[in-house]
This record gives sequence, C-alpha cells and structure tokens, in this order.
Amino acid sequence: MPIPGNKRRLTEHRQTEQRNSDSRNLDRMTAMQIVRLMNREDRIVAAAVARELPAIARAVEAIVTKD
Repeated sequence: MPIPGNKRRLTEHRQTEQRNSDSRNLDRMTAMQIVRLMNREDRIVAAAVARELPAIARAVEAIVTKD
C-alpha cells in the first residue's frame, strides 16, 4: 500500500527508516558476517537507549504515579 505524500516525507527523515549501507550486500554475506553486523547494530541500539535512561525513568515514574 503506497504511503501518502506527507507521511512519506516524514518517514524519509526518520533515522530508523533509512537504509543501512552496512547491510546493502546482505544477500552476499556469510552467516558470520551477518551475525557480526547484527551484533554491531545491537550495540548501537543499546548505547542510544543508555543515553535516554534518565528520560525513560522519568516517564516510568510519571506513569506509575498516575492513578
């Protein structure tokens, strides 16, 4: 299903919706190369989440204190 124009423009700017140049030859990679790539990407995600831990904790505390 095609994405309407405005949503497409918003999506194109999101980093999570961009192509990962490291996986452009995924079909030619060995299993080891693929799992190494996955592991590298997982570390990037973990580091990004770690940077946001204070904000995540504040959100959790706000949710928990709501009755």
